Amino acid sequence: AKIERAEFQKVSYINIITQIRNDNQQWLYRSNWVEKSLSNDETLTNKKVLILSSDDEFSRTLVSTLKQSNFIATVHISSEYRSVDQFEYYVNPEEQAHFIALLNDLAENNAFPEYIINAWPLIETNDATLSERYASHALLNLTQSLVKRQSELKQLSILTRNSQLVGREGKVDPHGSAVWGLAKVIASEQF
Repeated sequence: AKIERAEFQKVSYINIITQIRNDNQQWLYRSNWVEKSLSNDETLTNKKVLILSSDDEFSRTLVSTLKQSNFIATVHISSEYRSVDQFEYYVNPEEQAHFIALLNDLAENNAFPEYIINAWPLIETNDATLSERYASHALLNLTQSLVKRQSELKQLSILTRNSQLVGREGKVDPHGSAVWGLAKVIASEQF
């Protein structure tokens, strides 16, 4: 390595700690939650929507509500890929080939989604490996499959629970937080 210029400065331990504490404020950020109402263009009416659905009350309500005015296809977690009909599918979150097969089947059924809602990060489990599979692996494999198909999607929504601390008390789900980080990377990529 070639060093063209170097500067050295004698500092005390106290100065270093003080500098680190001052710089530490740049490492942290605070979320600013702002309520936003939906415009008419943003409502889901007469749209093709794909929901990666868990088997909890929230997901069942979401699917039921959206089915009233949209074409809804649901995807559930399984070890094998399976298409029940044009409305219901099963995939393994860790298998990108399953997501490619899913997107191909949806396209063949003239049901390729305009909107995707990923509710899998809402699945509560004590198994950290399963949480990671449901959250991060599924999102990554889904996104890569969409890119491989050169698909145009109007919106990808990712639902999380406890991914950020709201208020002074509560618990934070690290897998939900990881999904937010992955989502930010996906949003910044030029696909």
